[in-house]
Amino acid sequence: MALNVVEIWRDLHKTPELGFEENKTSAYLAEALEKLGYAVTRGVGKTGVMGVIRGAEHGPVLMLRADMDALPFRNDDGSIEAVHACGHDSHCAMVLAAASELAGRVRRGTLKILFQPGEETLHGALEVLKSGAVDDVDIALGCHVRPIQDIPTGTCAAAVRHTSSTFADIVIHGRTAHASRPHLGVNCAEVAAAVTQAVAAIKGDPAKVWSCKVTSIQACAAAVNIIPDTATLKLDIRAQTNELMDELLEKVRMAAAGTAAAYGATAEVILPGVVIPAAVYDEDLVAELAGTIREVLGDECLARDCGGGGEDFHFFKKERPHIRAAYFGVGAIVAISLAAPGQASRDVCLMVTGMTIANLVGVPLGSFLAWSLSWRATFAVVACAALLLILALRLWMPHVPALPNKGFRAQFRFLGHLTPWLVLGAIGLGNGGFFACYSYVNPIMETVASVPTSLMSAVIALAGFGMNALIWPSPEQYQEAIRKVDFSFAADNFYRDETHHDMDIVLPAALNFERYAPFGVHGRKVSVRRPVKPQGEVWEDWKIACTIGAAVCDPETFFHGDPVKACDSILKDWGVTYEKQQGVLPNLQTVEFFPPQTTGKHEKALLRFDGKPGFRTPSGKIELDASLQAKHGFPGLPVYVEPPKPTAEYPFKLLNGTRRPYITHSKTRSDQPYLLELEPESTINMHPKDAEKLGIKEGDGVWLVSPYCDHKVRAKVRVTILCQPGLIDAQYGWRGDQETQPLIPRKNWDPISGYPCCNDVCIRVEKA
Repeated sequence: MALNVVEIWRDLHKTPELGFEENKTSAYLAEALEKLGYAVTRGVGKTGVMGVIRGAEHGPVLMLRADMDALPFRNDDGSIEAVHACGHDSHCAMVLAAASELAGRVRRGTLKILFQPGEETLHGALEVLKSGAVDDVDIALGCHVRPIQDIPTGTCAAAVRHTSSTFADIVIHGRTAHASRPHLGVNCAEVAAAVTQAVAAIKGDPAKVWSCKVTSIQACAAAVNIIPDTATLKLDIRAQTNELMDELLEKVRMAAAGTAAAYGATAEVILPGVVIPAAVYDEDLVAELAGTIREVLGDECLARDCGGGGEDFHFFKKERPHIRAAYFGVGAIVAISLAAPGQASRDVCLMVTGMTIANLVGVPLGSFLAWSLSWRATFAVVACAALLLILALRLWMPHVPALPNKGFRAQFRFLGHLTPWLVLGAIGLGNGGFFACYSYVNPIMETVASVPTSLMSAVIALAGFGMNALIWPSPEQYQEAIRKVDFSFAADNFYRDETHHDMDIVLPAALNFERYAPFGVHGRKVSVRRPVKPQGEVWEDWKIACTIGAAVCDPETFFHGDPVKACDSILKDWGVTYEKQQGVLPNLQTVEFFPPQTTGKHEKALLRFDGKPGFRTPSGKIELDASLQAKHGFPGLPVYVEPPKPTAEYPFKLLNGTRRPYITHSKTRSDQPYLLELEPESTINMHPKDAEKLGIKEGDGVWLVSPYCDHKVRAKVRVTILCQPGLIDAQYGWRGDQETQPLIPRKNWDPISGYPCCNDVCIRVEKA
């Protein structure tokens, strides 16, 4: 009785269970094996299941193994639930379906079907080994679904080359002392920093994949002025081979012990878990698997070997060296596994429908409607087209029956239907617009801003680089939008909870003195400096930006990620290079430069990006009345728009951009002790006459109220004649109920620049 793999998967997917808690899963699989005629043993390795069929003739013992457990997932509310995020439900479904196909066909030898518990705990295979269930196994086969980043969907890799991996703790013991007498102690924080550098200096065979890095440092005493006597470092270590793993662990022990001893401390390396073995396969068996894949699926479905991650399957080979082991990968996407029998094509098409809708409508109509009518009309058309496309898919998408394996040509039989051609055409037309980005960005940047076409990749790649959502009006709306983005990252010197908690990755950025910023222009002189070597794994923002740009766009445009080359591109206009500038140090800190004086640039075609004579305007002439703006329906000359006038309810105009000499632009003031000492809380400026009317004195607490904000904003008052009557002079960048940006609405955007009119709001002040 052949079982349906999709139906099995649907059943198992409904009941995810964590390692050694797979009670429902085990019961389901055991009952299925018993119905197929297997001799079943329950409780193998605590919660595992073993099914056995013996042939009439003596022969080898072959084991097919699948892992059962799910992963723990933390919800937004902090609760933990089990989810099948690693495909173990798929593995069990595939192996159980295979068991149903093999039942009754075993003539020689023994077939064992192992559903192993606790793979994610890294102890599942060890528990199975303790039970003795695999002592007689001669051949062991494992499998795992692989993402599209490893192998293409619909293909199989004959070998998944897992690495050895483990976690390690380095516990350092020193001697405590008062910070005023550091010579009496051994500072474990300093030792931890030195040990971190020593670990970073460890090298392995460059011909093999390996990684050895510190991922956590803890060193603290009862008070800031006490030298800590204990520190703990946590390491993640990976190696392509077991021998290399042993070598790295020994080097870690030597580096920790030797570095600590130099400071008068001791260091101990502890392995809190197990060392996962690297893959050690029988290459003849791997070659046989590759041949089987070619025979069953076709030559085009044999993918290259892939790697990454670790698997406790390899404990079987390590602990029982006689076993011939192999572990293959199956390329799969979720849509196919979710599809009902014969409906995979339909469901995959539905998966890409969202991208198709966005691109198909945006390319031919987006720019035209946006310029001719409004952005609202553009969105309305896109929405209508989306509804029509979904309706068409529902009505006309046929149920394509599953194709038998009849070779490469049979894979294209679906093209005999009209609907797939329509879908493929829609996808192609939509993708042709590069997600419609160039349709909107190019006309604006090239025509309005005069950015050359060659630099558009850079503009698009770095569109959000350097953005701080908290400095814009209604920042909570921007933060909510960021939460809905599939992937977002930030680069900063420090972790800031109010801006970074919604980021997938926070990249460590270099401090100012660690950056390649070796020049500043002061009149006819250029100041020079040599950056300090960055600590740890930090990168300066130049390098982060250029590396991202080189990866997603043109490496040449982004200097192949090299910040020195980026500096040279700026300095070349002055006839100097970064290397030349550095050459004057340490004797000089400033050097004079004499850029060539050029006249008649408009006549010599030095102003326009297209290389033509004239000025950087559509006409090539100096335009007082901007023809480009008139072309797109905007006034060619500036137009005065009267701002909102104060009312009895909201009598003050808000100026939200006051600068303090000790505050950097948009820097949060609430996370730095030295800044809080200078200014412990948000302070607004108010004219003495306004303060007198409200009965407010210097230092009084007040509430700022806006018609656009659902809560009050707290501040202290500074009474000064430097503030005009009727004006409230405030600052942004505070946390919590002191943040002033929510007072400002996301409206009244400048139609030309797209910049919000941040100060165009009236408020009232209430004494607290």
